[in-house]
Amino acid sequence: ASSAIISTGSAAHASNTFFFTDKEEYGIRYVDVNGNLQTWYQGDGTWQSLNPVGIAYDVSEDAVYVGDYSKSDIFKIDNTGSKTLLSDLPEPYVFRILLNSSDSKLYVSARGGIYEIDLTNNNPSTNYRLVVGTGRSGYSDTGLATTSQVFFPHGMAFDSSGRLVFTDRYNDIIRRVNLSEGTIETIAGKIGQGVESGDGGLAVNATFADPSGLVINGNDEIFISERSSKRIRKIDVNGNIDTFFRVSSGGFADDIVISDTGELYLLTSNLVAQVATLSIL
Repeated sequence: ASSAIISTGSAAHASNTFFFTDKEEYGIRYVDVNGNLQTWYQGDGTWQSLNPVGIAYDVSEDAVYVGDYSKSDIFKIDNTGSKTLLSDLPEPYVFRILLNSSDSKLYVSARGGIYEIDLTNNNPSTNYRLVVGTGRSGYSDTGLATTSQVFFPHGMAFDSSGRLVFTDRYNDIIRRVNLSEGTIETIAGKIGQGVESGDGGLAVNATFADPSGLVINGNDEIFISERSSKRIRKIDVNGNIDTFFRVSSGGFADDIVISDTGELYLLTSNLVAQVATLSIL
């Protein structure tokens, strides 16, 4: 896999396998346990049939869930490459997909919100609900998740308390949602700053330059790929922020993924690199 030429979009890691969307062939590829590059779904080289952005792997189903960026569709693709419609969301531009720990729900970030998909419901028209945002992109903070606007949310992860943390990308902030209470709060960044600053201090006083990917390790440390500043930043459990890794070559810091055993992977415009091994305790 180290010699392959790829153009990546977003990625997922599960069952010792690294999955990613292929923006050149418009398909799904993966690196198996032996380090070999394989094809899960062969795209046709055009975006009309599938423009894959956002991906999650379901170990129990041995299937990939993927969003179609150009449309409003979420598809399930099994290990034979068979593609079926899972959900038809009310807005286009799917960015990231997150599977919860019980494999019962998907969380999908789109242009104006984050949707929850009930995987026990097979009806594409009724198996989703908006849990973050209003469906219209922008910024507001009412304290309630479904009346506060978001602007192209991207990376998502759950902390140890089950709260959903995500990058509100074009607002240049990091927000956290208590899904059971329906509340939202900003935990890092200042609205619309578009520049990187504040390392060594509190994350709530820092600014971001296009925060995109986000993962959380077992110690509740938050890692954010900051696309424009080409770095990964870390927020510790005390709320302090610092630069964790800088991208020296290979394009923008588009996305990050953490494996079951703690390996942290960075996706740039044209490569995937393992940059660290994190605690998963």
